[in-house]
Formats: sequence, C-alpha cells, structure tokens
Amino acid sequence: MVAVSRVPAAAGIGLRLPHLEEAVATRPPVPWFEIHPENFVANPHATELLLQLAEDYPIAVHPVGLSVGSATGLDRDHLARVRRLIDAIDPVVVSGHLAWSTHGREYLNDLLPLPYTEETLRLVSGERPRDLDCAPLPENALMPVSIAFRRSTPVAAIVALRQRLQQIPLSPVQLAMRIGVGSVFFKAGLLKYRSWEFTLLLFRDEYQVPFVDPSLAARLATFNELVFSTLLFLGLATRLATVPFLGMIAVIQTFVYPSAWTEHLVWASILIFLLVRGAGAFSLDALIAKRLGLERL
Repeated sequence: MVAVSRVPAAAGIGLRLPHLEEAVATRPPVPWFEIHPENFVANPHATELLLQLAEDYPIAVHPVGLSVGSATGLDRDHLARVRRLIDAIDPVVVSGHLAWSTHGREYLNDLLPLPYTEETLRLVSGERPRDLDCAPLPENALMPVSIAFRRSTPVAAIVALRQRLQQIPLSPVQLAMRIGVGSVFFKAGLLKYRSWEFTLLLFRDEYQVPFVDPSLAARLATFNELVFSTLLFLGLATRLATVPFLGMIAVIQTFVYPSAWTEHLVWASILIFLLVRGAGAFSLDALIAKRLGLERL
C-alpha cells in the first residue's frame, strides 16, 4: 500500500470501469487516480483490480450516490458498502457533494442542487453530519461539503459556533443551576429559622398569604426552603424538588411582591429547566438511574 498522507501535488485522472483493466495491465505514469465507489461496491472483479492498483497508486474516493442533501435521510446500507471499500483501499482522500440524488428508494442519475435556504442549512448542519459519522472516515477524509459551505459565509461562523456550543455537556450547567437556585432558597430558609419570631411577624403583617394561617405558612415555607434546596444540592428527586419552589414563586408573585417579577422569572426559568431536563450526570438521580438501568430519572 502506498504510504501517502495527502493527494500528491500533481494532476491525477478519474478512473472509469472501461479503462480499469488497461490501467492494471499497463500501469500508466499518472500520479494518482480518483474513483467513484458506486462503480465498485457491487462489482467484486472490479474491486479486485482496484486493490491491485492501490498497491502502486494513491487512490482518491469520491462518492456520488450518498445524497447528503436528501430530505428522506441517508441510505445507511449504501454508506456501509462505501465504508467497506474505503477500508480495503485506504484512500488518500475522501470527498463528496452537497447535493441530493435519491427520492425514496429511487436513485436518480444526477447530482441535483439544494436551495440556499435556512431549511437546507438546518438539514445539512444538524443530524446529517452525525449520520455520516455512523461510518467513520479516515483522518485524511475531506470535511463534508456542508461544513465547508457553512464556514464560507458570515452565517456559517454562527452555525459553526452553535454546533460547538451544542457539544458542551449540559451536566455542569445543570449542577450550577441546582447550586445557584438552591442557595437562594436555602439561605432564605436558614434566615427564617434563625429569626423565627421575626418570621412569624412577617407572615402575619407583611406577607399576608390568603386562605392559610400565617404560622402554618411560615412553617411550610421554612420547611420547603431547607429540605427541597438540600435535595437540589444533592440532585436527589430533583424534578420533584422544583415543584414546591415553583408553587412558592407563584404565590409570592401573585399575593406578596408582584413588582419583583424579574427576579421571580429568573428563579422560575431555572427551576422549569431542571423540571424538564432533570439534575444531570453530577447527581444522585443519575446514580440511581444507572443502578436501575434507566437513561435518567
């Protein structure tokens, strides 16, 4: 196998099936060959001849049937066949087209263009690159044309940054949220507990929550703030722990301090995120879910 880490700095030629046997027999003086894998994946004899050429020439693989821009998704069987050929010949480079060429199970003998729209950008910059990763390519493979397209425009830089941010795990953020909002309520509960007589006066004269005895409301608020904030710190029953706090925020916003809605909105947003997404990996919930064989609690 030729030890080449990149395409030689010289013009190669495209190798088509009618010329394959002649190339094997005569070994023409060309720097490298480019092939379409679709001509070989279903032709064992052609593949055998190609492997012989690959012993003496750098080979570039240029698929034309992946249909990366297809709205119906990639053909994973075809992708696997191309991958097997790539493994066999060890090409110096793998490239492709940002186009579509399939509709359902029908293959069209063309590389059809994609419209330059936001919908197309979402298609080729979202799940599709990860679909291609199901058959990892060699380190010397060219980056998908979709990535090159994204990086070639001002919008491309934003899309690339967004994708990098999406790769950051949420668990550290969820841990920070739990500690941040939990600390707010824990400090409030601790203050109520340490100044209990003053707390009772506040609930009787200042807060005046309707339909609930002030003494009972004070005890409930203190209990919730100390107990459920501790659960948030530990990441234990996290989704459940957010519910009492959301209820308290709703009561405070409605009956006590309606003008403090911006602060309440910050707390509620964090709590709703934890309610929807859970505690994250750095939590007792995650350990319990792992022990139970669940994805998450």
